[in-house]
Amino acid sequence: MKQAAGIVLATPEYHGSFSSVMKLVIENLGFPSALAGKPVALLGVAAGAIGAIKSLEHLRGVVSHVGAMPLPLVVSVPNVHSVFDRDGNCLEPRMEKLIRSVGTNLVEYVHHHVCPRITLERILREGATPVNEALPGQPSNSLRA
Repeated sequence: MKQAAGIVLATPEYHGSFSSVMKLVIENLGFPSALAGKPVALLGVAAGAIGAIKSLEHLRGVVSHVGAMPLPLVVSVPNVHSVFDRDGNCLEPRMEKLIRSVGTNLVEYVHHHVCPRITLERILREGATPVNEALPGQPSNSLRA
């Protein structure tokens, strides 16, 4: 997780909160947490009609507390037993699209917000490197990141 640019955390809802296994994982990511400063997408599943709303609220609070940046769009899958078949295939195209959006949104966030920051940090740390050949419309003594 330390090398990841972003994380997806998924949990079932157990009695109004997220799983104890998820809490154990988060607690064992060290101090400061390996999640600190990273965008985190959240996905929850539940057997009930309202989905995993409560567990995702709790998980968002814990993730924020350890310094991660939970993304605003969380996905809660209600009635999970009727949404997937025995082999784990999603039976509802609309829900599958929503579930897939968790990863898509995280990748877009990383692309637009994390990658430029990493590049800027590298430029500031290492400096710009000279370009041997000129870029179109620039003099040959220009610098490139």
